[in-house]
Order: sequence, then structure tokens, then C-alpha cells
Amino acid sequence: MRQARGEISEHLRAALEFLGRDVLARPKAARGKAAAARRRGAAIARGRSEPDEQPRLQASAIDQLARKLDVAEVVVLDVSRIPVRTFHRRQSENQPLTATEADRVLRIARVAREAERVFGDARKARRWLTTPSAVLGEVPLRLLSTDAGARDVEAELGRIDWGEYA
Repeated sequence: MRQARGEISEHLRAALEFLGRDVLARPKAARGKAAAARRRGAAIARGRSEPDEQPRLQASAIDQLARKLDVAEVVVLDVSRIPVRTFHRRQSENQPLTATEADRVLRIARVAREAERVFGDARKARRWLTTPSAVLGEVPLRLLSTDAGARDVEAELGRIDWGEYA
């Protein structure tokens, strides 16, 4: 199902609520008539009347996520596979994260928010995410570096939510 222009998915909305909407970067405006025409032309080629503006995350989203999870910034960078130097460069140059980097950060935020919902308490959720799990065979937070790992963590949260013991 296609979303209407300007709408964001429920998963993205939940992750942004967890991080705070101030982590969104403002999209760059097209410079000059030629750039604007190219963007409109690309949008028309995709069957839309106007170009899409995908939300971009600021590098500060990583700081925000580290604070929410009560972990060091380097832990979030490691799990999201963003090199420390790249992160610091993006911060100093006030550049947004790439789409791939933003996806990884939002995946962590989405699962952390779900853990808070399941446990009903941010402190309990953080403890569960950062403590080795016998069922998962790893610290749940570390598994969030891949989509498959995130699905395993989400499945385990689902079992906990339905009353099965972790």
C-alpha cells in the first residue's frame, strides 16, 4: 500500500517519537531552476506530481539514542556500523546521516521503543537490551546491527509480551 505524499510509516513515526522529532534534518532546497526542473522531472517519471522529501536524520540522533539507552555513543555507533570519524565529521559539518545510516539508527530506536512498551518501564527495557540473553545467545542490543538480528529481538519481545519467559 502506497503512502500519501508527506506521510511517514507507523514504524518511522514510532522511532521518531522515541528519539524526538528534533533529530530530523531539514531537506536542502534545489538550487537554481535546472536543479528544480530535474527534481520535478524525476518525480514525474516516478508517477508523482511533486518530488518526495524523505526525512533525513541529523547526526545528533545518535547522541539522543545513546542517552535514551544509557550507553556510550560508541556503542550506538558500533551497533549502527557508523565509523566514529565519519560520525564526528557529519557532526562538525552539520551533515545529516545517509539513508543507510539513518535506517540502522531508526531500527535500534524502533526496537528500543518496543522494549519499553513490552516492559512498561524504560529502565527495565534498557537493562534487558544491554544484558546477555540466554535465549538469543547474545546481548539484544548487539543483535540490532542486522535486520535478521533485529527480527530475532522483536520476536523475543513478542514472546515476552505474550507471557512466555525470556
